[in-house]
Amino acid sequence: MRRTIKFVGNEHTNQSSRRGHKPCCIVNHISEGTKESCVDWFTSSGNTVSSAHFLVGKDGSIYQFVPIEKNAWANGLKQYQYQYATASIVEEQGVNPNWYSVSIEHEGVYTETWGKLTKEQLEASVWLHKYIIDYVKEHFGVEIPIDRDHILGHCEIDSIRKPSARVRSFRLIYSLKECKRKWSCRFLISQITGLKTTSSSSMMPVW
Repeated sequence: MRRTIKFVGNEHTNQSSRRGHKPCCIVNHISEGTKESCVDWFTSSGNTVSSAHFLVGKDGSIYQFVPIEKNAWANGLKQYQYQYATASIVEEQGVNPNWYSVSIEHEGVYTETWGKLTKEQLEASVWLHKYIIDYVKEHFGVEIPIDRDHILGHCEIDSIRKPSARVRSFRLIYSLKECKRKWSCRFLISQITGLKTTSSSSMMPVW
């Protein structure tokens, strides 16, 4: 299956400079609504607080709002909040996570799905992760490591405002109903490492 990314960002989409920082991690989110509502919000003149680089719909469609060269407003923290992040990269970088991250929203409501994605959405998300990793390597000369320190869930950046995700975690890989066993994060990483763009491999369990 040939995948495409539809750019839908406009003059109202929140974005700003990376201030000299290069993207070095990917942070996954649940949109808490439909893809239509997410697109409407991220392109609305009334939204002055948030955005994301990408959105993956339940049908496997992929939307882009912000160029990877810019930072989206998805993972921002104030300096005093860095200490509460469980992701080690927050302390290591010591600056606003928006400046060095790429963000992906996934259509859905967390309390309804507990992070589970449809099969089409899951496959598209894995493909998108590989696309981002390849893009960042080509355009920034940075290789995003495929490990648990660099492929993250929003709760690992912001553990205060996203406590429920910290408890249940990001169950991306449980979306495939045919799965008979619990896939580990190590398994996910091995899948992305050898991923082809048409792969139907599953993503990791961490929002």
